Amino acid sequence: MPASGNGQIPNAHGRKHWQLRIKVLYNQPARAQRRHNNRVSKARSIAPRPLGLLRPIVRSACIKHNNKVRIGRGFTIHELRVAKISKKEALKIGICVDRRRRSNSFEAMQ
Repeated sequence: MPASGNGQIPNAHGRKHWQLRIKVLYNQPARAQRRHNNRVSKARSIAPRPLGLLRPIVRSACIKHNNKVRIGRGFTIHELRVAKISKKEALKIGICVDRRRRSNSFEAMQ
């Protein structure tokens, strides 16, 4: 039968050992510092190269967001052809290739 009014709740199960059922991560700040140090050491070891793949800067297609630039998925085949880089060579040296993107603007070729 449910409790009614503002009376005492019968048989309240509030006395369980909740301390045993939680996990407190006291090592979280140290883990974050270790990940940061690993990122810095990796960046120093491959020094002139970027950490990730090289990606183009593109504008969004819709009118609402085309005033903002963002990082694209990859360079088009035409952009690589203008730079005299083959698709296989681009993938080997760490340049992303997007086979779906089209080069519509002349400014992107500069």
